Amino acid sequence: SKEMDNTLTFTLEGVFANGNSFGTVVNDPGPDGLFADFIFIDSGDTIDVNHFYRKIPTGVSKWSKDVSNNTITFTPLSGGVSNTCTYVEAGTYQLDTSKSITITDIALVFDLNQPGVLETRGRRRNYAVDSVKKFYIEIKK
Repeated sequence: SKEMDNTLTFTLEGVFANGNSFGTVVNDPGPDGLFADFIFIDSGDTIDVNHFYRKIPTGVSKWSKDVSNNTITFTPLSGGVSNTCTYVEAGTYQLDTSKSITITDIALVFDLNQPGVLETRGRRRNYAVDSVKKFYIEIKK
């Protein structure tokens, strides 16, 4: 719930001849002043999974959009790992053979490409820690 009121403010700084664009983005914690701390706790396990789910850096970072493959890359100003996602518009998207997600406005989709782990301590851990494939950040304009 701490992430539900966050505000992302994109500033366009330029556009290249090929249509690719770039700028800065501010990830503000919103009225509650809080960012989520992604920690998985279950059956005695305490696992920090911030590296999976904190793909848009907090505070100010750089962004760039590649129009040829509809991706946005976020790069922290302080250095560190850049993360790339796909920009999708409203619609229903298949998650697996039995589940789908409906996006009402727009979303950023991060493919994590985690290998499936056959040996896991529990189903919740498998979905949250060991075998995460992708996740969606839904955004309202």
